[in-house]
Amino acid sequence: MNIQPLQERVLLRTIQKEAKSDGGIVLTGLSVNKPNRGEVISCGHGYLLADGSRRTLEVKPGQVVLFNPAAVQMEEKLDGDSYVLIGEHDIVAVVTE
Repeated sequence: MNIQPLQERVLLRTIQKEAKSDGGIVLTGLSVNKPNRGEVISCGHGYLLADGSRRTLEVKPGQVVLFNPAAVQMEEKLDGDSYVLIGEHDIVAVVTE
């Protein structure tokens, strides 16, 4: 399946860290926070400006980003991976290693 975001939206594959308590117990279900890190899979064509031109997005496919999990517009599970669709303005940082 191919998903192409529209306008300033970005499709991310979420990166889930294994959650452990301070005592080393693996946490599951409601005790685990929603992921806030993801890999950019695809991007929309950008913001439509008043003059009819488009401003391209700052993020590119392949980058790992931090995002606001409360801003998720849509969530989908495909082939065992979790994907979210968010607006670029809800991406707060690009992670570099």
